[in-house]
Amino acid sequence: MLPSSPTQVDPAPARRKVRSARPARGERPAPAPDSAGRRLPRWMDRLSVAQKLGLAGVLFALPTLLIVRESALNQNALVRPVTRSLQIMPVVRATSDMQEKLDTFTMQATRHARGEVPAEAVKRAQQAVDASLKVLTDELNSKAQPNLLADTNEMRQAILTEAPLDELQNVWTYYRDSALEMNPSAIASAYFDAAAPLKTLVGQAERVSSLSVGGGQNSLYYMKESSLGSGLTELRYAVVRADALASSAYGKTPEALADREALAQLIPLAQVLLDSTKRNLEQAVLTGQSIPQELSANAGALDDKLQSLQIEWRAATQGVQPTGLGKLTADAVRTTGSLTRDSLDALEKEAALFQNQQLTRGATGLAVVVVLGGLAAVLLAGLLRYIVQQIQQLTRGARRLTEGDFGVQIPVTSRDELGLLGSAFNDAAAQLRRNAERVEYERVEAQELQNNIAEYLDVTMDIADGDLTKRGKVTEDVLGNVVDSINVMVDELSDLLRNVQDASQSVTGGSRAMLLSTAQIEQGTLTTAEQAARVSRQAQDVNARIQSMAQTAQESAAMARQTLLASQQGQQAVTGTLEGMDQIRGSSQSVTEAIQALSERSGQIQEIVDSISHIASQTNLLSLHASIEAAGAGEAGSRFAVVAEEVRALADESSAAAGRIQDLIAGVQREIAAASATMATGAQTVERGYEVARQAGEQLRQIGQLSAQSAQLAEAISQAAAQQAQQMQQMGHGVTQIAEIATDSQASVAEGRSAAEQLQALAQQLAAQLGRFKLPA
Repeated sequence: MLPSSPTQVDPAPARRKVRSARPARGERPAPAPDSAGRRLPRWMDRLSVAQKLGLAGVLFALPTLLIVRESALNQNALVRPVTRSLQIMPVVRATSDMQEKLDTFTMQATRHARGEVPAEAVKRAQQAVDASLKVLTDELNSKAQPNLLADTNEMRQAILTEAPLDELQNVWTYYRDSALEMNPSAIASAYFDAAAPLKTLVGQAERVSSLSVGGGQNSLYYMKESSLGSGLTELRYAVVRADALASSAYGKTPEALADREALAQLIPLAQVLLDSTKRNLEQAVLTGQSIPQELSANAGALDDKLQSLQIEWRAATQGVQPTGLGKLTADAVRTTGSLTRDSLDALEKEAALFQNQQLTRGATGLAVVVVLGGLAAVLLAGLLRYIVQQIQQLTRGARRLTEGDFGVQIPVTSRDELGLLGSAFNDAAAQLRRNAERVEYERVEAQELQNNIAEYLDVTMDIADGDLTKRGKVTEDVLGNVVDSINVMVDELSDLLRNVQDASQSVTGGSRAMLLSTAQIEQGTLTTAEQAARVSRQAQDVNARIQSMAQTAQESAAMARQTLLASQQGQQAVTGTLEGMDQIRGSSQSVTEAIQALSERSGQIQEIVDSISHIASQTNLLSLHASIEAAGAGEAGSRFAVVAEEVRALADESSAAAGRIQDLIAGVQREIAAASATMATGAQTVERGYEVARQAGEQLRQIGQLSAQSAQLAEAISQAAAQQAQQMQQMGHGVTQIAEIATDSQASVAEGRSAAEQLQALAQQLAAQLGRFKLPA
């Protein structure tokens, strides 16, 4: 979508509207609305800006006094929680001390149950707990002097209401009297019950004294979290209870299994408590003023000891009886108690420091407010005069700007809001000048963009017509990126079409080579078929001749029998015998000639078989070339590869059939050679008989014997001729099969040629379609 051409804005109507909106000379302007859209009271319209600012200064002085008073009250409210925290610290210390003594008593009772310490040690720890409980009771029941910021007696009474000492006394009495007879599992349960009232007491002390929120200070809150509640106190409790559970966790009793499960839950809890304590101490060191950094280092040392304890605890959860658990636990509890005391000392010191600072800061703040109030009164008069002057300059400049004078500038002599307003006024005037110039520039730029778009549309029409040598002109406007992207796309399309054309030419060349190979294979199969047909006809001729020779041999046998009969009749048949001998000699010569002709025909058949073998070899070679070309053509030559494979199979069958024919012809040739030798011998015998019959009739007896031999030889020739006729018939069938195979090969080659022609047609069609595109060189 083309951008609309910007039009030059005529400022005259706007100036006329502004001028018409100005009040007439002598007419009072309408009251200006305030920031909420409401008009100011009419009596304020009668005041000048200086009077309005003076009135605002007076009105500001009254709430300032109220703010000072509220600030003092807030300062008191801020210091009061810290003061309450300081007042309740003796109770917190007494509770922490009793918790520490109770932990020691529990560890001694657990070690006594394991047989590591005597009962006297448990009793001494018991006496220490009794003394701590008495101190805690006295502290909660004592009366303190009233304090203006914190009523300590009221806080103690609130603690006793929510955490009565009677419950603590009863639980401790039961635990103290039964500890020596308890096993570690029972000690852990009793310790849990005895520590619960102490936790309630500490929580109530935190609540009533604002320690639960750290007295409103981050450092006090972090110190409280690290030493009380979920900090070191809870961690010490978890360590002591884990010591008792680990002492009874080995074994397979249900009680031991329950202790293992409870111990497994305490291990991650102890680590979480220690990590939380370390983070709170680190934050307290960062946010506090008097908190020593040694607290973080001591927490790191406690972490190392807890890691050693966790190894023993995890072994106990697996049923392994711990060995050095008592010493490690005592060391960890001792370190935890020392760190708790140090944290409480730091907490108390930080609270006292904060209290002193706040009181000092309140007194100093009051003095500063008095001094600043006087200075504010002096400055207010000077500020009123300065502000009025700046407003008057802005008013004059705005009037000139509404009249169309965009070159107006007002002097800026300050960096306050009025100075910023003056700078904004100057910037607005300059912006109006630039807007007028930019409108003209945008009109010219839009016209250039319209011309570039029209020019590029012509290029896109040429590209759409197939001329991929065209490229759009890359300009500096927003159209340039689009044209550049389309040029890159056309380049990539040109490369793609060039690759497609190269592939089409390659396919066309491959199909032509395939057609050439197919033509050669087709010519070879045609020659094979013709040679096979010629061999078939020659075999039929040889078969006919052999059958004629067999008939002649049969006739010779009959004549030999007649000659034998004539020789037995005597001398009277000598003439007939001589004539018969002449016929026998002629027949022998005819048979000899036929056998010689048959031998010649066998040689011709051998030549034909050699030709068939050569054709089969050439066909096999052509089929191999066709397979190679088909493989080079890819999927398009897959069908032709199948045809080439069939042609090769037919060529192999032709070669095998030619081999069988050659073997048959060799056998025929051997039999013909034997018959030829036999006929030669018969001819010599007939010749000698003929000579004897012509010389004397007394040798008729010998002639009769020779005639009998001639009859036997004729019979043998007849049988041999019949065998040769049968073998030649078989050879004819073989040649017929060769002809059929050659015909099938020719059909397969025709199919391959058709497939190659289709492939070439597709390649030519693709080349014709790509020819419409004009690609760059």
